[in-house]
Amino acid sequence: MDARVSEAYENLKSSLEDLSVSYQKLLTTINSEKKFLINSKIDDLNQNNLNKESLLSDIKTLDIERQKRAFHLATILKIGPDKARLLELAKGLPLIEAEIFRDYHRKLSQLMERVVASNKDNEIYAQSAIRTLGRAMDNVKEALVGKKIYAPKGNMKDGPMQSGNFVSKEA
Repeated sequence: MDARVSEAYENLKSSLEDLSVSYQKLLTTINSEKKFLINSKIDDLNQNNLNKESLLSDIKTLDIERQKRAFHLATILKIGPDKARLLELAKGLPLIEAEIFRDYHRKLSQLMERVVASNKDNEIYAQSAIRTLGRAMDNVKEALVGKKIYAPKGNMKDGPMQSGNFVSKEA
């Protein structure tokens, strides 16, 4: 492998490692988010969301850099820039370097699948918490305001005061 290919390979490999570390941090942050949602720790959840947004911004920046480095390596290897994908680049490299790129491809794919799956789970927890909170607020409102009922001749009047359930019976 000549010096230009070696340098471009090392630069792309460095970008892939940085991207892998960032995705691993994102996965850890998303798993923490699940715990905060379950335990209703709002302040921790807010801080976690700020960390998640920061990580997503970092990942976007790292991915742009990875793309540039992949295009550069593709150009050196005389592979079309449209084929600057890890598995395509691996075909133009010696066996050991090619296997490293295949490993990064597998690792990043698995991390992304886990991130997406965990994020979908967290969305379910968040929607459940929002529904529960909405029902609790409706019960508080009902308890404080009371119900309106129809009076004779179709007029509205306040009904008897009723206390509501503050906690949903649904688990």
